[in-house]
Amino acid sequence: MQQWMGIGMPTEQQLSEVLSEFARTVVTDYSVPEVLGRLVQRVVDVMPVDGAGVTLISRAGETRYVAPSAQVARFGPSTAPTFTFSISDDGERFGVLDLYCESADTLDAAAIDLAQTLADVAAAYLRNARVPGAFDNPGVAGRVHGETLLDLRAHELPLEESALERDLRGAAVRGELRAEYQPIVDTRSGRILGLESLLRWHHPTRGLVLPSMVIPLAERTTAIAEIGRWILVRACSDLARWQRHGDRDHLGISVNISARELSSAEYPRSVAAVLASSGADPACVTLEMTEPALLQDQERAAAVLAELKRVGVKLALDDVGTRGLSLSYLEQLPIDMIKIDREFVAELDDDGASFAIVAAMIDFAHEMSISVVAEGVETSGQRERLAALGCERCQGYYFAWPMAADDIEVLIEGVDGAATSLPSFDARLRRRNGMMELPK
Repeated sequence: MQQWMGIGMPTEQQLSEVLSEFARTVVTDYSVPEVLGRLVQRVVDVMPVDGAGVTLISRAGETRYVAPSAQVARFGPSTAPTFTFSISDDGERFGVLDLYCESADTLDAAAIDLAQTLADVAAAYLRNARVPGAFDNPGVAGRVHGETLLDLRAHELPLEESALERDLRGAAVRGELRAEYQPIVDTRSGRILGLESLLRWHHPTRGLVLPSMVIPLAERTTAIAEIGRWILVRACSDLARWQRHGDRDHLGISVNISARELSSAEYPRSVAAVLASSGADPACVTLEMTEPALLQDQERAAAVLAELKRVGVKLALDDVGTRGLSLSYLEQLPIDMIKIDREFVAELDDDGASFAIVAAMIDFAHEMSISVVAEGVETSGQRERLAALGCERCQGYYFAWPMAADDIEVLIEGVDGAATSLPSFDARLRRRNGMMELPK
C-alpha cells in the first residue's frame, strides 16, 4: 500500500504534469487501451489509493473492465471498488473510473474533486477516440489484460471516416500537415544517432487528428501518395539543414512508408528525386516498413526494395515480432535494421519470456549483420537490459518525446555543445517550454 501519511494531495503542478502527460499520450499512436492504462496508472501515482481501473459500458449495456493499473491485480472486476466516479460527457455515459483502497478511509473533498476531474478527462478522450482500421471486429477496439474493449461509437465510424477521408485529400497543399521527430540514440551513451519522422495532421476544425487514424485513412485513398511524398520531402530537407551545421554527418533520418508505396514500381524513382532536390545524403536516410506491408505482395515488395537499395537508402523493418513473420525471412530481403516492437520492450523489467524473445531477436539480427533499434524505451531498467543484450540503438520517452524540428535543433545543439546525456537535457528543454518531464 502506498504511504500517504504526511504527503497529502498532489499539488497543482503535479496535476498539471499528469494532464500534460495524458495529452501527449493521446496524440501518439498508442491504442485506446494503452492510453487509458497510462491514465489509470497515473491516478494511482498521484492519489491516496492502492489501485485503479476503468469499466466501460457499451450501448447495449454490456460492461468491459479495461485499463487496470499495475497494482490492481489483487483487486479487479471480482472486487467491489471502494470508490466509483462516472465517466460521462454531455449526458452520455461511457463507464466509470474505479478506485480501490485497502483501508476503509474515505477520500476527502479535494481527492474526490481530483478523481472526478481525471474521470472527465477520460470521458473527453473517449468521445473523440475513433480509431478506424484498428478493430479486430466491428465495434471492438482491442484487448488488454485479456479483456475486450468496446468502441462505443462504432456506428458513427463510417460517416466519420468518409468526412475525414475527404478532408485529408489536399491537406498537404493546404498546409495542414506537420512533422515531428523522435530521437534514436546510442543505447549506452545516449548520443543522438538519428531521428524518426512522425506525421501530424492539424485539421482546420477538428484540431489534431490522432496519428493512428491518419495513415489507415490515407491508405484507402490516393491521399497516401501525397502524404508520403510530403513527409519524405520534409524529413530530407530538415536532415540536410541540420547536417549543414556542426559535425553531424553521423545523423540519420527515418521515414515510414506504406504498403501502397512499397508496391509501386515508381516509388524508388520518386525517392531518388526527393533526395536530389533536398540535398540529403541517401546513406543517411532510412525507410521503415511494417511486416504486413511486406507480406501483401512479397514478390513486388522485394523488387521495390532492391531498387531502393540501388538508390542508396537504408531499409528497416518496423514492429518486429508482432505479426508472426519468421525472422529467417529477413535473409531474403536487403534489410539493414530491425526495430523491436515496444510490446516486448515494455515487459523487459518483469517478464522472463519477453527478455528471452528480445535476446533471440538481437542475436539473430546480429548474425546477419543487421542492426537493432528497440522502440518504446521508457525506463532506465529497460535501457540497461537492452545494453546488456547488445542492442545498439534505442528510441522512446525515456530519452525524448517527439518534438518539432525547431526543438530538435535546440536539442542537438545542447547535446553537441555540452556533451550532456540526452534524458537530462531533454528534461531541461521540456521545462523551458513548460512541458512535463519525462517518465523515468
